[in-house]
Amino acid sequence: MRFWLRVRVLNGLITDFIVCIDLNYKPKQRDPEPRWPAKPKRYHCSMIRVLIDGQVFSIHRRGGIGRVFSSVYGEYLQLPRDFEVDVKISLGVFLTKYSGIARIRKKRPPLFMKGFFSSSKIALATNWLYLWLSHYEIVHSTYYFQKFLIRRRGKKHVVTLHDMIPEDFPQFFLSSNPHFQKEKFLRNADRIVCVSNYTMSRLAQHYPDLVHKAIMIYPGVTVPASKNLAQVRDSTILFVGARGGYKDFVTLLKSLPTLFESEPSLQVLVAGNEQFSSSESALILELGLVGRVTQKDLSDQDLEKAYETCLALVITSHAEGFGLPVIEAMAHGALVIATDIPVFKEIADDAFLAFSPGNFTELTFWIQSVLADPAAFDSKREKGRLIASQYTWKKTLSGLLNLYKEIGN
Repeated sequence: MRFWLRVRVLNGLITDFIVCIDLNYKPKQRDPEPRWPAKPKRYHCSMIRVLIDGQVFSIHRRGGIGRVFSSVYGEYLQLPRDFEVDVKISLGVFLTKYSGIARIRKKRPPLFMKGFFSSSKIALATNWLYLWLSHYEIVHSTYYFQKFLIRRRGKKHVVTLHDMIPEDFPQFFLSSNPHFQKEKFLRNADRIVCVSNYTMSRLAQHYPDLVHKAIMIYPGVTVPASKNLAQVRDSTILFVGARGGYKDFVTLLKSLPTLFESEPSLQVLVAGNEQFSSSESALILELGLVGRVTQKDLSDQDLEKAYETCLALVITSHAEGFGLPVIEAMAHGALVIATDIPVFKEIADDAFLAFSPGNFTELTFWIQSVLADPAAFDSKREKGRLIASQYTWKKTLSGLLNLYKEIGN
């Protein structure tokens, strides 16, 4: 039996309608077996849905935090279709300014922010609304904006603790603190993911009552298939990322005048999207470094090329939560000259040349030593590459999947 409705409309108004019934209608019988074998299902009805929120993708064009989450998501998308997994990960990003995210999406990419929509506030509001419209059992916070604590009731919450630097070095955050709401996120979370043992130790120092919720999962890096460590490198010192405050870019600048006098071909490439500040430009002019210290906004591919050809990567930070550029540079066979701080010893052992934070004289000595005999440090570069190979996105994803299953069940 089947029925349908006939409606008569006159001058835009329904005048009458008739219900028709066919008592003799019989639906066609379907074949008991499908014509083609069914594809293996990757997900099932009891899967745990995880949403990685869009906070960091709303405020950063590039950077380590965005690279971690986009790389983990990219690794998840590369799982074989017949791989049985109890977790479905989605990226809660509708608007983004992060340039590396669109190319890893298999379906609809997020809308890239332009013109009027380039405001981080608009992106944050849009991605927060997207969070409310999405279906999930677990939300994973990528940053600490308070509005993202307002979400569906009864859902589990994971937050990644990137570092405790504002708590350890408040003198560098007198004007503003980007982690102002961090404590609220940590206390609201069901589990906390620390990116290193050092970061977990700092959590224990500041919030000892929260350590029982914490787990350590290292980020990974993409290691090239093979790399010739004996290749000729140019005379370029590479500096990557932010430069102000605890990053202490000034120490590198102060180490350069003596080096430039003895090595005319030496150059410094500063990779990042922030142009030199007025104080940095004034110091570069005062030290006579104009034309030999340049700033460029490098794509991920150009940054990899810079790692492969630089004389050394220099890091002058007084503290870090993990230190992704250290491992990335080592993965590409670059020599690393970095500050002697606990987290670098944890993740890189003794595969880098260490100097005391803020001591530009020690930094000058190490750069001079490398310029004099680059081959003498090949053992450091080789060990660094071996260490970097242990940090894989596959391990990071595996750790997160196990965590999601634990709290989802």
